Amino acid sequence: MELLIPILVPIAFFAAVGIPIYEHIRSRHRERMALIEKGIVTEDVKYLYSSSAIKSNPYGALKWGLIFVFVGVGLLIAQIFSALMDVEEVIYFALVSIGAGTALLVFYRIALKRQSEGEPV
Repeated sequence: MELLIPILVPIAFFAAVGIPIYEHIRSRHRERMALIEKGIVTEDVKYLYSSSAIKSNPYGALKWGLIFVFVGVGLLIAQIFSALMDVEEVIYFALVSIGAGTALLVFYRIALKRQSEGEPV
């Protein structure tokens, strides 16, 4: 039984990832075939599945950029503290959390300022 574990674990992993993807694609195909059988026009189907039907956030990249920068700064500060002083590893989690929270607050201020100027958020 112990010899089968290194073989079964990768198989189970790929099955756990692959089966839901396959089922999602198959269900989308069935849904589209049902729409075609009902006689729905191609333009209607294109509208349902187009990305323009979903409202995009123009500031999404700004938000994620700020989060990554501030988390990186938090990790850098934690590394400096760890090298210079004898501190616990908990400081990494604390400074990453503080960095992410600060980034979200900065993003909120930027978005609020642009919204008050009349730009869509």
